Amino acid sequence: MTLDLSGATYEYGHIILAIHGDLALRLLESLKRHWKRIFSSCFQTTLNTAALHSDTSSRVVRTAQNSPAAPISTSRNTDKVSLTYNINILQHMPTSKHSSIPVIFNPLTPSGSPKVQDEYAYRHPLSTPQTVAAQIKPAEIQNKRGTSSAGAWTNHGFYEDGFTSGLRAGMSLVESCPGMAVYPVQSALEEAHSKKDKPK
Repeated sequence: MTLDLSGATYEYGHIILAIHGDLALRLLESLKRHWKRIFSSCFQTTLNTAALHSDTSSRVVRTAQNSPAAPISTSRNTDKVSLTYNINILQHMPTSKHSSIPVIFNPLTPSGSPKVQDEYAYRHPLSTPQTVAAQIKPAEIQNKRGTSSAGAWTNHGFYEDGFTSGLRAGMSLVESCPGMAVYPVQSALEEAHSKKDKPK
């Protein structure tokens, strides 16, 4: 694998793509035909916006004061889920020390309010029947043409899925390279559980 960056060329024997599947397709032209044969357009992402703000007087924030998350609208006319997250509860940050920290996920109102501290746009895997049907196939693209893939999109889109896929990609790479040390992940987990279960 050759990377040309600002005039400097770097060569790698193997790379792990820890990004969304659709981004990997755009990044590596040489893999498009191989990946599309397997996945077609199964893996897609949706654009979401998170707004950190300080408007504690709004009805939206008051609704979420006593719960980690609360829906903003139950209307079926919206094409995205809109929620308010109470970061104080989720991250165990008392308001007495950190003040109120509400975050609106996909706000319904336009941005630009003076009480909006910052906005973040990011993409998240879109769960569809085609995605679920294709989740058994990521193993078919591992260690092909010097690349492996990792990301929550290889399963149900949760953080745990991202961790698991990264672990599998790393272990697969280690197994294909004789002489590399293998970290005993399972043994470490079993040891941690055994210590937790021992009576004090």
